Amino acid sequence: MTYEQYTTFKVKVQRGIARVMFDNPPVNLITPTMVEELHDFTHEVSADDNVKVIIF
Repeated sequence: MTYEQYTTFKVKVQRGIARVMFDNPPVNLITPTMVEELHDFTHEVSADDNVKVIIF
């Protein structure tokens, strides 16, 4: 799976580890868009058998 559609954070997956870096300039505030994207991400990643660990 790819996780490139998110605009408020970046996701890299390597060897079963998903690294999520918040990228919501100017100060990485938690906005309604970020909350919605995190909700979508959690549902998407839970179905990804290749991801065993998530690091925020």
